[in-house]
Amino acid sequence: MRIADDVLFPLLTRAAADTGLDGWLLYSQIEQESDFDPASVSSCGALGLMQLMPATFPHFSRAQLLDPETNVRLGSRFLAELRDAFQHEDPDERLRFALAAYNGGLGAVLHAQALALRRGLNPACWDDLARVFPDVRLFYGGAWHTPDYRQILDYVARIWRHYQQRRSLSLPPAAALAPAAGASAPSASATPAAAPPAAGSAVS
Repeated sequence: MRIADDVLFPLLTRAAADTGLDGWLLYSQIEQESDFDPASVSSCGALGLMQLMPATFPHFSRAQLLDPETNVRLGSRFLAELRDAFQHEDPDERLRFALAAYNGGLGAVLHAQALALRRGLNPACWDDLARVFPDVRLFYGGAWHTPDYRQILDYVARIWRHYQQRRSLSLPPAAALAPAAGASAPSASATPAAAPPAAGSAVS
């Protein structure tokens, strides 16, 4: 079931203030990750709105990771940490690199940067990284592996497209989300008037 807007948007506002990330970027990522379902559990065990892997947050219980407030707080901080791993890119490229790392792992993005550099491409340009991702190889578990580059590229492209549609807007203020006295609570499926529709399927 979709999380109610009067619950989600205050969480996004706090996460944006905490991390410096745009609330609409987080909104678009949550749309892609879980389709706004706080109880979402992927086939690989990722949990909640931002599809957190328990192994990444070993000090938190399953129930805590499924809690929307905890999930958005941890997921947004993790994305911000990934953003901060990239210091030589322009702000938008840093965000796209961070999204790729969130989905496919920081190692995959760093290897793609190194490969782009060796091929005379720009390691600080997402479009150049996308060109070399099919050739990235990572060694772990005693063998070489190819990251699921199609999923990584699609993940970044979908979130970025939806974010571009929304980023010029302001997040709805809390007062606009609160039900009027005597009125029924907002529907859990309600879409904020400020958010243009952007269909997309969740990626685990």
